[in-house]
Amino acid sequence: METTLNTELLAGMLKDKRAGKGLRAVAEEIGGVSAPTLSRIEQGKLPDVDTFIKFVSG
Repeated sequence: METTLNTELLAGMLKDKRAGKGLRAVAEEIGGVSAPTLSRIEQGKLPDVDTFIKFVSG
C-alpha cells in the first residue's frame, strides 16, 4: 500500500492554525519545531516524519 502526503493540504492546515500569528509563536505552541521549518511547510516542502507528527499532534 502506498501512502502519500498532500503537502498543499498540510500547508493550508498550517496557515489555518496560524490565524494571524507569526511562525515563531506557532513553533513555540507546537514545540520542537522551528519557525524556518514551518515556513518550508507553508511553501509546500515535505517535512520529516518527526516534524509531521509534532505538527498534527500540536
